Amino acid sequence: MDLNSIGLFGTASARMKWLSARQQVISENIANADTPGYKAQEIEPFSAKLDAARSGMRTTHEKHISSSRGDGFAVREATDHWGESINGNTVSIEQQTIKAAETAEDYQAATSMYKKSLKLMQMAASGG
Repeated sequence: MDLNSIGLFGTASARMKWLSARQQVISENIANADTPGYKAQEIEPFSAKLDAARSGMRTTHEKHISSSRGDGFAVREATDHWGESINGNTVSIEQQTIKAAETAEDYQAATSMYKKSLKLMQMAASGG
């Protein structure tokens, strides 16, 4: 039985994949904090991925969405950056650290929800 075919598990799994991709983008931003002209990046909101899944929107070729990563999440230049340095870089280490902590907390919550739901299914299947 594929748990991802069950709505709750599929959504929790997709959320954890999105959070992993977000953490990767944050890491890349931090790694480029001193790169002249580098613009901070952000990943599309998870709600956009859910909306696309609900509408049934699918691409027929991997290059139809040019800014998409291998995991299917679009990355774009961040619009919420805290400013620009003299060399044109828009990465704020403080802001990226806050985003990384939020992402870690959200991942922990999604993992916890997944585990608790699995435990409930096991209890129901075993009769109590």
